[in-house]
Amino acid sequence: MMIEFKKEGIDAVSQSAIKVFYEGEVISEYYADILVDNKVIVEIKAAKRLAEENEAQLLNYLKARPPRLSSRWRAGSRY
Repeated sequence: MMIEFKKEGIDAVSQSAIKVFYEGEVISEYYADILVDNKVIVEIKAAKRLAEENEAQLLNYLKARPPRLSSRWRAGSRY
């Protein structure tokens, strides 16, 4: 996916750190699979189905970096 973003001239960073702040202090970091144009968080999961934990993870990213867009992608098995 990163190769395609690069070919199209789209600004994308893999394993981008998302800092979590509390009262102005960094207390933790998350790492998004891909951050596009410093606005869109893309999380890619290799699973048959997305679990509640996947949604919770993405919601935590959005809370840490509002206002942003997000996308969950699932790459399921062939069988």
